[in-house]
Amino acid sequence: FSLHPRKVITAGEGGLIAVNDADTAEILKKLRHHYMSVSDLDRHNSDDLIFETYPDIGYNFRMTDIQAAIASVQLGRLEGLIVRRRELAYRYNRAFADLNWLSVPIDDENSYNTYQSYMVRLLSDAPVSRDALMKGLLKSGIATRRGFLSCHKEAFYSRMYPGLSLKHTEYCSDNCVILPLYPALTKGEQDFVIENFKRIARESTVDSPALAGSLR
Repeated sequence: FSLHPRKVITAGEGGLIAVNDADTAEILKKLRHHYMSVSDLDRHNSDDLIFETYPDIGYNFRMTDIQAAIASVQLGRLEGLIVRRRELAYRYNRAFADLNWLSVPIDDENSYNTYQSYMVRLLSDAPVSRDALMKGLLKSGIATRRGFLSCHKEAFYSRMYPGLSLKHTEYCSDNCVILPLYPALTKGEQDFVIENFKRIARESTVDSPALAGSLR
């Protein structure tokens, strides 16, 4: 589980792994710390002289103790944080219900969305492009992010797989945007996002008679 600042819970950075097997957990603990045979805690608490060994290849994947302490507290708040995220997401959904050119996240009887982020997709008849929308929101002081990137379009992978086309991936990459959603987001702040989102779309429609006609 990622503990990046944009995730449901965060410790600033880093992550955690949940397992249901003690042997696997022990291996993972060694892998994160150079595959050291004895933990620092056990070594420092020992009354005897201990020299650790490194029987396999490991890595330096350790979080700081401070980050781990923050994550532990955040875990205790997890249920409440998800409830708050869902409340905010529902407000967005209701506010955007009249925009037939916008696809909002799925949350139905077959899924349970924790809304780690709130990503919407602009359909082909949208009155504004994704990038123009993001620029307009930025001018209003609202930070957004593209929904996700197409890995095969990045320089390294495009050299590895020249000419590769994944049309559905590319469409979503070009037309999805993540709007602000975090537990401390106030109703007034969210309303400000919604109002500017709709305003930018309206102004784009007015500027383009052809698009205006397509929406009627």
